[in-house]
Amino acid sequence: TGEFAYKVKKPIKLSFLDYSTLERRRVLCEEELRLNRRLAPELYLGVSAIGGSLERPQIDSTGPPLEYAVRMRQFSSADELSSLLAAGSVTAHDVAALGAGIARFHAAAAPAPAGSPFGRAGTAHRVTMDNFAELRALPEAADWASQLPGLESRISTLHRGLRPLMDERYEGGRVRECHGDLHCGNVVRWAGALTPFDGIEFEPGLRFIDVINDIAFLTMDLAERGHVDLRRVVLQAWTDTSGDWSGLPLLPYYEAYRALVRAKVDALRALQLDANSPARAAAVADCRRYLDWAGARVAGHRPLLLITCGLSGSGKTWMARRLAERLGALHLRSDVERKRLAGLEAHEDSRSPPDAGIYTLEFNERTYRRLQECAAASLSA
Repeated sequence: TGEFAYKVKKPIKLSFLDYSTLERRRVLCEEELRLNRRLAPELYLGVSAIGGSLERPQIDSTGPPLEYAVRMRQFSSADELSSLLAAGSVTAHDVAALGAGIARFHAAAAPAPAGSPFGRAGTAHRVTMDNFAELRALPEAADWASQLPGLESRISTLHRGLRPLMDERYEGGRVRECHGDLHCGNVVRWAGALTPFDGIEFEPGLRFIDVINDIAFLTMDLAERGHVDLRRVVLQAWTDTSGDWSGLPLLPYYEAYRALVRAKVDALRALQLDANSPARAAAVADCRRYLDWAGARVAGHRPLLLITCGLSGSGKTWMARRLAERLGALHLRSDVERKRLAGLEAHEDSRSPPDAGIYTLEFNERTYRRLQECAAASLSA
């Protein structure tokens, strides 16, 4: 199809998806276009009607439509982030720019409709636990049947402790119209930048989610693929740009949820393959790997806090940045958070003289309280 690609929706209806009628598919093609143009306007070009006959279909036909398709710029699968990672052709700079861009996208995204259940603590947990039904449906599930009850229990215990924070963030506008499916296979290098595409259009409840749930899919996927260093980079860039340290205690829960989603997808893929085929065995192995990762994520880890202090220009930031890289830690910077409290960007000059402006004793106390809150949230994660 030359420089274009045409995405056609299957005429199916599932528990979480309805593409069953031509009109419904047209509406969802339009919705897919609207949602994905927020992140990748150069990739998503329009909706094409397919007319003609079944024997000789014609794209952009003026006759009665047989089907509809999302028209996109065509790109190579070798440019998808999952392929770039395998080829070793992604830099920390690339991933940092991606994390910062996602934070800006979240800041501009529409909040959840007032009074909707989307993103609330009960809704989030129901969606998480629904994954276990598909996982138990696989015949090979007997191999890990003993693992699932313990994993369910740990996730439920974690959720009980996080319910107040989840609902607090809902009330605070942190549930927004996100991407919804932000794993490495849905990020492509386009015009030199890593660009998310293929966000969820078919179910509002899967995209109106807490922003930390959205970024958790990417951080989980990077870590599970063995790129823990890049996971740290993208999370650092996201927190630096968004200032949303308060959401970090939810990260273990939502990363475990995202691992369960990938495990479920592999379980469903296995069910469609021949029972004794190598492809089915590979899908089952992938499913088990994601389950193991989810279990490890909610097992709990010993937190660590390092503090650098000293005179201006003595190397605090230089040392802290390198320690964070070596230890896989997040780097919390007093100068950045001080300026954030004042409504300034990180590199913006406050024009404050010594002991005045944002450097008064009172503003120092505000800054230290902010640092304490951010550090506590990070340690909880």
